[in-house]
Amino acid sequence: MTATGVGAAHPSPQRSAAGVVGDRNAQRCDAKDTAKRATAFVLTGYVAIVAVLLGIGWLIADAGAFAGVRTWDDDVVRWMSEHRQAWLDDWILRIGRMADTVPVVAAAIVVEVVLVLRRRFSHLLLLAVGLGVELSAFLLANYIIARPRPDVPKLGGQPGTNSYPSGHIAATIVLWGGVAALLLWQHRSVLLRWVAAVAVAIVAAAVGFTRIYRGMHHPTDVIVGAGLGVAALAVGVATVLLVEARAERRA
Repeated sequence: MTATGVGAAHPSPQRSAAGVVGDRNAQRCDAKDTAKRATAFVLTGYVAIVAVLLGIGWLIADAGAFAGVRTWDDDVVRWMSEHRQAWLDDWILRIGRMADTVPVVAAAIVVEVVLVLRRRFSHLLLLAVGLGVELSAFLLANYIIARPRPDVPKLGGQPGTNSYPSGHIAATIVLWGGVAALLLWQHRSVLLRWVAAVAVAIVAAAVGFTRIYRGMHHPTDVIVGAGLGVAALAVGVATVLLVEARAERRA
């Protein structure tokens, strides 16, 4: 009886090692399963976003029933180009630069580095997924729909891409909406939520206005671009929630 009791209290090293190896293998399998589920979710969201972008793009750019919308688009951009003010032009160009590719990528890298230093590893997926979905969906829809930019004088340099949708406002919403979401993950204040939402809305509206004012996009391009940004951000946030939920189950 004594020997049995001692054996039960002190398992052999071989059994302990086997248990550790088994736990590690189980963790690896669970991590792979989480990665597969997250990848499938992101791909599903991406396909859905692209499908909606292409459908709306075809309606706006080609459908006869939307000829009035195209006329309104042209009238708005033409009116803005004809009423530009020299004192406003400089400010418009400065505001617009913050949504250019290099500043957005640089800001995203800084955010990711901060998250690594704070060991919030699952949150790294938010901007990586959000901006990845936004950029790839934008490029595909932009190439397929190939809507020409407004036929007005441009203010500042013109990108080599087409008009639909606005990638600048989409990236702006993903970046700054993502930063707001990351802050709210740690701070549950209702006041902070409202402040963050209003701040993101103001920045996005400013960027959208600059794109129309400069003659780079029609208003509908900006509206759909904003929708793209919100959808891509939602995919990024949902991916983080999915990964964290499965991590909690493992724990």
